[in-house]
Order: sequence, then C-alpha cells, then structure tokens
Amino acid sequence: MKKILAVLIAILMLAACGKEPAPEAPVTEPENNSVSEPASEPEETPSEEPEKETSEEEKENEPASEPEEKIPFDAKNVLIEETSDGIKVSFEVLPETAEDMQAIVDEYGIDDPLKVTAYFIAAVSRYNEAENDAFAMIDVLRGPQPMSDGDKSFMKERFSDKLYLPDAYFEGAKPANDYKTEAPYVVMVYDVVTEAPEGYAYGEVMTAGAENPRRITLREKDGNFYIWEYNGILLSIKLPASEDPWA
Repeated sequence: MKKILAVLIAILMLAACGKEPAPEAPVTEPENNSVSEPASEPEETPSEEPEKETSEEEKENEPASEPEEKIPFDAKNVLIEETSDGIKVSFEVLPETAEDMQAIVDEYGIDDPLKVTAYFIAAVSRYNEAENDAFAMIDVLRGPQPMSDGDKSFMKERFSDKLYLPDAYFEGAKPANDYKTEAPYVVMVYDVVTEAPEGYAYGEVMTAGAENPRRITLREKDGNFYIWEYNGILLSIKLPASEDPWA
C-alpha cells in the first residue's frame, strides 16, 4: 500500500513539474490622464438676428413722441381792408385755438360787427380738423353766452354730411374745386341794408354754392358785438363736383 501511495505522489510531482508556468500579466503602461485639447475650430461669426417686430401691445407701451412745438400764432398776419360795400379780411394763417382767436380780438377789437362776422367764418373753418377748437373759438366770439350743448349738436348735425360747408365762405371756394382754397384765406363781409333791431347788428357773407348771401346776427354789449344767430351759414349749398353726379 505504501508503494502505491509513493507511486501516486511521484506521478503528481512529475505532473506538477511538467506544467507550464502561468503567463505573466502584461505590463500596463500608466494611463495619461491629461486630455488632449481638440484642435481649435475657427470662431463662427454670429449671424445677425432678424429684427423683432414690435407687437401692438409693445407699441402702445412705447413712450409717446413729443409733439412738435407749435409756432405761435401772429395776429398781425390778419389784414383788414374796407371796401365800398363792407370789409375784406385776409388770413395768411388761420387761427386754430381759442388763444389764437383771442389774439385777433385783442389786436383788432370786436367793436365792428363785420369784423366779428369774418372772425366767425375763420372759427367755423376749423371744424373739420378739430371741432372742439372750433367751438372754443366761437365761444370767444359769443362773449357772455357760450355755445350750449344744443348749439353744438345742431352744428354737428348740419355738418355731418356736408364737410365741405365750413370752408365754403372763403373767396375762391366753389363747387368746381370742392370748395378748397389756399392761403391767404379771404372773407368778404357785406353791409346789410336792412336795419337791425336796437342792440343788434347784421353781417352777410357769400358762397359760390348759393345765389343769396347768408346772414349772421350779432348782439351788442358795452360797445362790443358778439355772435348771436348764425343758422343761415349752416343751410345747404350746391354739392361739390366730386359728390355731384351731374357735374
């Protein structure tokens, strides 16, 4: 038995001696932890962003641009001349505000009903651009009794479908040119043969859109004359050529 064990041990030893040695582990080079930077690419020129459209809300929130400064009105640009049958009043620049009208009144006075009639025509001509300014100028000429709401409503109703009417009393305004005129704006005011009641006076103006003159009544107070009744100038006249199918 011992011999058998000795033989087995000898066989195991021989097997162990003939066994190839385990291969050595490959030598691993230390890793380089530094990361190589990639080649720099050429910088791209940023493309221009398209302009952003301003929304309606942003437009509303934008600060309002300052209005252009108004050139002060010079009343000396108004020329008043006497004629054989009345007066001729030329406005190089038409008044636009109550302050402008007051400047005319201060310069030339309101002691002549014909002058005040001419001032009134200039005030009415402002209606299409700014009705409130027109009303304010008329109030300057009405003195102690400004326009009532009814007066304003009536004028608005008369002018609502006759936007050409406020300019129809200037010299040169006629149906053929749609009642358009240019500076100087001339108003002819005529004496009235008919005597007015005590404390009142008349002035008449003509328009190429009507056969007969239109009368304005003024009322006297303390030697000055103020606009009292003017419905005649609100009456219908011939249509301008652009609105007349028979022109």
